[in-house]
Amino acid sequence: GDVYKRQEQCLVIAICSRPMGVQRGGSVMTNSNESNSQTDSLEVCQNQESMLLANLLRLLDKPCWRQRRQPLLDTLDLMLINLPNYLQLASRGGYFTDVIRLRPNWYQQVEALHSANIDCIRSLREIRNRIERARSSATIEIKESGDIDAWVRSLVSIRGHESRLLQAAFTLDIGGEA
Repeated sequence: GDVYKRQEQCLVIAICSRPMGVQRGGSVMTNSNESNSQTDSLEVCQNQESMLLANLLRLLDKPCWRQRRQPLLDTLDLMLINLPNYLQLASRGGYFTDVIRLRPNWYQQVEALHSANIDCIRSLREIRNRIERARSSATIEIKESGDIDAWVRSLVSIRGHESRLLQAAFTLDIGGEA
């Protein structure tokens, strides 16, 4: 039951973590002259996100809260480093910029995704701080696991929206229909 659900979540995360239109190597399918280091960095962030999310889900499957508390905090700390880096790369010269360049009237949609990413980071920081403040013997496992699961679903949803927006922008750019 739960093991299969978590494996399915890992598969969805791996599929959704790289927005459609982003090729292997992290380059966006545009004619822009984006630097190799920026596209490589975006790919690194995307790959790290996938690995960290998979690790997070594995940690939630461990039965003992005390044994997983510090590895969970460590993973959340790494996520809190990676997510802002990802957002910065996507926003500054990344595919968010390309979408606005191609579709200036989609600015509000891009801003909404940017805000959703910021809210997601803020939410993860709150969960992480709650776990850190809790005494190691505290029984908060069920609430925190549920909060983390909800957070993961939220992030996967945001990545899905990013993928659809990017795909629509480039489909329209190469002659697709609206």
